[in-house]
Amino acid sequence: MTDPQHVGSSKREPWWRGLVRFSLFSPRGFLICAAFFTIAFLACHLAGLREYTSILCGQLPEGEMTTAWAAHLGMEYVVFYFAFVLAVPVLALAAAILALFLRLFKPPIPESEQT
Repeated sequence: MTDPQHVGSSKREPWWRGLVRFSLFSPRGFLICAAFFTIAFLACHLAGLREYTSILCGQLPEGEMTTAWAAHLGMEYVVFYFAFVLAVPVLALAAAILALFLRLFKPPIPESEQT
C-alpha cells in the first residue's frame, strides 16, 4: 500500500526551501542573520518607532495610544537597535573570519577523488 503523503509527490522542492536552508554556523548563515537584523531595524526606523522610545524615561508619546502598546513599540525599536549596533558588526566580522579560516585550512582532497 502506498503512503498517502507521498502519492503524486516529486523530488522537486518548493522554491522557498533554498532560501531557508542554510547552516547557521557558516559565513552565509552569519550574513543572513546580520541582514535580517538590518532589515528589521530599518523597517522599525522607517515606521517611526523611534519616538516610542520615550516610554523608557516615563513620557508617553503624543497621540491616542495605550501605554502598553507604546511600551511594546518602544521596546521593539530598542531591541532591534541594539541588535543592529552590536550584533550586525560581530556577525559580519565572524563571517569574514570564518570564511578566511575555511579557505586557509580546507582539508585536502584525496588523490583518488581528484580528476
